[in-house]
Amino acid sequence: MKSITKLLLPICLLVVSISSHAQVGIGTNTPAASSQLEVNSTTKGFLPPRMNVTQRNSIVNPAEGLIIYCTNRGSKGGEPEYFNGLNWMTMLGENVSGDIPTIVSTTAISNVNSSTFSSGGVITSDGGKPITVRGICWSKSTNPTIALTTKTIDGTGIGTFTSIIGGLDIGITYFVRAYATNNIGTSYGPEVTFAVQGPLQVTIGTQVWSANNLNVTKYRNGDVIPEVKDAAVWSKLTTGAWCYYDNDTTKRKLYNWYAINDSRGLAPIGWHIPSNTEWDTLSSILGAQSGNQMKTNYGWPSSDINYNSSGFNGYPNGMRFNDGAFFQSGVSERWWANNEVVSETVNGWVRYLFAYSNNLEVGQALKYWGLSVRCIKD
Repeated sequence: MKSITKLLLPICLLVVSISSHAQVGIGTNTPAASSQLEVNSTTKGFLPPRMNVTQRNSIVNPAEGLIIYCTNRGSKGGEPEYFNGLNWMTMLGENVSGDIPTIVSTTAISNVNSSTFSSGGVITSDGGKPITVRGICWSKSTNPTIALTTKTIDGTGIGTFTSIIGGLDIGITYFVRAYATNNIGTSYGPEVTFAVQGPLQVTIGTQVWSANNLNVTKYRNGDVIPEVKDAAVWSKLTTGAWCYYDNDTTKRKLYNWYAINDSRGLAPIGWHIPSNTEWDTLSSILGAQSGNQMKTNYGWPSSDINYNSSGFNGYPNGMRFNDGAFFQSGVSERWWANNEVVSETVNGWVRYLFAYSNNLEVGQALKYWGLSVRCIKD
């Protein structure tokens, strides 16, 4: 009994101490006279309870003025809300009656070993509000959301839908969820995962291309290709190197010209870096709007009914300049050809897609640049 008394005594004293004050301050000695509780900080914020719509709606007899942060409602995927005595409201005073859609499943990935990949979802309820957009979102990290550019838009309403995606990297595990949005918010289906097996390929006319960019860290003989993050070091290279765009491991790899022309071989066995002539052949096979036919149907600032009709999966990865700076993610994609520009030995030939061009373009780049690499079958 004596030990219990010793344990309860400090708790009782704390309760008495707090109860004896009109205001309570956390991080401040002088709470405002009009406030019962004041939290003072210049480096951290205040977090109200975080819960989803279902959890919020399960609160029994919510008090007027009760505040929570709803994690799956609102145009950005979450928002603060309060109870006005009758209804849950946004901080702008809008009634949030209704519910988010109900998604019972995310379809398992199919066609993993081809140039496109299929998934989808089954939506059984719109929550009382029309579904304005639905699709799937995916990422190399768990719990992808619609805040990502890696998502599809596949119609409206309830029911079963299928989405087609592409441009994924070999050997990487991806996380996929179906989503559906109404004016209450966005809901997500169960997450499914899969690893892309390779090499993924697509046949275009007489050619067989890899259906995604090269994603290796070693030459064909097993020697390591250096990863170079530092801009100053990158700008002085005369040997092979690679980097992630923005040095961000969630983004795709870029290689300088020296890496693609190293005698140890960059492409996997049975494949090689395409020549100018092979790029010309691809452009000729595709004909009008060759660039649009090669662009993914996501990630670009605009779209066209021809996007990715070839299955080439050209995603706007951007590039790295010779000074080490990163540039044009979201608006361009550049691939090396294996040809040196004879008249200017500091340059190599490049093929590229640009957001504001319908065609596969040709150009030059300094050998120090970091660009994407595609392979063509021997």
